[in-house]
Amino acid sequence: LLPHLLPFAAEGGTEHLQAVGRWGESLVHRLLLSRLQLPASPSLSEQPLQWLNQHGESRASYDFIVTATPSAGSAGRGRSTFIEVKTTRFSDLNVFELSLWEWQFATALPRVNYHVYRVFNAADPVNAKVVILKDLPRLIAERRVKLCLAV
Repeated sequence: LLPHLLPFAAEGGTEHLQAVGRWGESLVHRLLLSRLQLPASPSLSEQPLQWLNQHGESRASYDFIVTATPSAGSAGRGRSTFIEVKTTRFSDLNVFELSLWEWQFATALPRVNYHVYRVFNAADPVNAKVVILKDLPRLIAERRVKLCLAV
């Protein structure tokens, strides 16, 4: 990743889950701003990128909403993509928890664009990596992603 996209390093040790999660969300926020070519502080009207947890945990089933600009000749707003960020300090921890509410939102009908951004190596500016999982139900049906139950 480009160094200018890397967020602050969590103070007081990244062991704390909230700090790790916040670091990952901050990285994804900068990544989305870069990909969408948006300024860091767009005007409040018609924001194409919303970070729900920017000022505190929202408890929503997703962390970001990206709203595409409607294509020429179409009426109304563009389609929204809902993004959930899952962060780990490790490079090889490919298992993560998805809450019941996140799963229900991802699989609800009619389908929404629900992506999971998995951030590896949190707080490591050199080795941080983001893997994007688009359309979880399809990935599971195609056996490209597996469900795991823990007791």
